Amino acid sequence: YAAPLLADNTTSKVSISTEYAGTEGNGVAVPTAPLLLLHVEMDIADGGQNSGINFDETLMQGQQFEDDQETAFTPVRADDTSCDVPLGRDPIGLHFSFENCRVENDQLKFDVVVTAGEDGRLLGNTDTYLNYNEDGFGAFVVANGNVMATLGPALAGNGNYGPIVLADNTSSRFSASIAFTGAEDEGIEVGTTPTVLFSVMMDFDRNAGSGFMARSSSDDDDDDDGHDDDDDDGGIGGGTPPPQASGVSFEQPLMEGSQFESDNTTAFDPVTTGPGCDIPLDDEDDDNDDVPDDEDFCDGTRIPEDVPTVAFSTNRWALVDADNIFDTLDPNGVGPQRFYTTEDTGGCSCEQIIENLDLGDGHRKHGCSNSAMDDWIVIVNGSNDDYGAHAYSAQAAPAPAAATGLGEMAKDFELSPAYPNPFNPQATIRFAIKEAANVRVELYDALGQRVRVLYAGTPPSGTFHELTIDGSDLASGTYFVRLMGAGHVATQVIHLIK
Repeated sequence: YAAPLLADNTTSKVSISTEYAGTEGNGVAVPTAPLLLLHVEMDIADGGQNSGINFDETLMQGQQFEDDQETAFTPVRADDTSCDVPLGRDPIGLHFSFENCRVENDQLKFDVVVTAGEDGRLLGNTDTYLNYNEDGFGAFVVANGNVMATLGPALAGNGNYGPIVLADNTSSRFSASIAFTGAEDEGIEVGTTPTVLFSVMMDFDRNAGSGFMARSSSDDDDDDDGHDDDDDDGGIGGGTPPPQASGVSFEQPLMEGSQFESDNTTAFDPVTTGPGCDIPLDDEDDDNDDVPDDEDFCDGTRIPEDVPTVAFSTNRWALVDADNIFDTLDPNGVGPQRFYTTEDTGGCSCEQIIENLDLGDGHRKHGCSNSAMDDWIVIVNGSNDDYGAHAYSAQAAPAPAAATGLGEMAKDFELSPAYPNPFNPQATIRFAIKEAANVRVELYDALGQRVRVLYAGTPPSGTFHELTIDGSDLASGTYFVRLMGAGHVATQVIHLIK
């Protein structure tokens, strides 16, 4: 048998021929057991792919394999299996994900982090693409480019990365590119422990017209008030769409195949991405009226408001100072035994109630009347006596008994610690205000749910007043006593142990 003759017919196929030079009957006997015909060695490149060879059975059929040069071997078959073994190093993937997603100061903030399939890999140039529309914030969100990004600590400390270049590619996506300017061995190591690539701050303000603002998707007038939903200031059935879940997500197809290693080879394979950065914005209170935006009947409430434009009349109501408690003029110096907050009115001021109920000019001049306030509360909550979390507070409340024998003068606004504390079943708490004003004392449980109103009205100023807290019908636990009024809020913690 002559030495094998190799012919590289194409870039994907090789033929190996062995010439038999003996006489008939002197060839090697081929048994039923496997006979080693050839041993092959093939140089490979470290490309990170699976190696593999298989037979081209079509070209081998009909060949003369016997030593008498007759085609006696029929049929000629080849195994279906191929010779597949991993070549070089296994693929080392790079995974992008979000961490620390949160809303702070009307900004959506998050970190973009990376992990690699093994430790010790060096990071080079990075191009990250993020969506913030239908795959993120939702279809009602538009952008104005108020996006800021800073390098993560490891990259910032290296000195060979940045600055970050942000490009608002479309109305729904932006890219963050970080250039690596160092030598191949000067990149930071990434591995199985997450590394912060960069941190992002995106403005979010649905009312002020900056950042990412919720808009209606058409010029509809859903509430038939003569204003397109895009321009509607709110009111009953206002055109503002429901709050979206905030969020961003990766545009993975644009990131696949990028050269992320410091030697500019595409060794990170595959490039994968984690789930989006989604957090609810439902608890946002953009107009600071103590009513979450998703429960707010009136957007853009201004406190204090412009009502009354002339002067208060008795039993009229408006938000005239910096708190969210409606102020009034007491008849004959006696408290009206009513108490309203923006929580009761669904986040609406008197001037917004006037607009929504189409009230006469007298309400604008002198404040909203008792009946106007009650009618609006029925619209907002379905009744004016008990509507769950917003227990109606414009009702008779017990007048506090003045503390006797204390001889103490009140400070500007004070809620003293309860005693005894812990208590069972009753405790006493004192409060005082220096100037006459409407105040309210409420009891909350540990979950922040209001349990009851302890007092609502205008107590005499300048001295302390006592209230009794009766926990006979309450479960053991931690409770909070909250005093509100005159633009102030004070809280004390009490513990009921039975």
